[in-house]
Amino acid sequence: MSSRQIVMMATGAALYGVLSWLTNVLHLPSASLISVRPAIVIPIFFGYAFGPRVGFFAGFVGNVIGDALTGWGFFPQWDLGNGLVGAVAGLPRVLHARARVPELLALLAVLAFGAVAWAMARADEPLSGTFVPDGWVPAEHYGWPLFLALLVAVVWAIARRWPATAEGVLWGLFGIIFGIGTAALIDVPYNRMTLSAVLFGEFLPASVANTISTVVLLPPLARAYERARERAGR
Repeated sequence: MSSRQIVMMATGAALYGVLSWLTNVLHLPSASLISVRPAIVIPIFFGYAFGPRVGFFAGFVGNVIGDALTGWGFFPQWDLGNGLVGAVAGLPRVLHARARVPELLALLAVLAFGAVAWAMARADEPLSGTFVPDGWVPAEHYGWPLFLALLVAVVWAIARRWPATAEGVLWGLFGIIFGIGTAALIDVPYNRMTLSAVLFGEFLPASVANTISTVVLLPPLARAYERARERAGR
């Protein structure tokens, strides 16, 4: 591991920790401490730019720092999940195999629409949790198919102009699905929660909020990084 990677690990973790702490007060309707977190783009970007080890460290340690600063304590399953978000986003750096954006986009659409279809089929199951308001219906009235169609259209528009950036966005979204999904599933045995509770009360609110942040914030960040590399001749 190079000294540059170590510096980037520390920088990414510090940025993610502090920026997460600033927005952790913005709670989403959920079964646990799920908040609006635009800073999720930090481990995704550091994974995209410097590889999976840097992305994992930025996500894992940054989440520990953010939760500690907020006073929430230590949640190992969510620290792991945030680390996996950054690690998956950095996989293209080590796989040395670039899939085409249409193939990645098709895979994302299949995964997302499949997950939403399964979620809506279970939407009538009871849900309770810390931040769930009375009468909240988690799936039927949220327009998930429309949201996913819009997401696919936006990523496709990015791909038509900046293919490499769109690839980074797609790997970041895969990271969100895998990382947040892993953390939520661990909560079933770890916190004795039902599958419906972690699906509707943790995975969906966290992954949707993180997806919006990634699609909006990663492209300009990645483009600025690529331009800086071009000017530096690296």
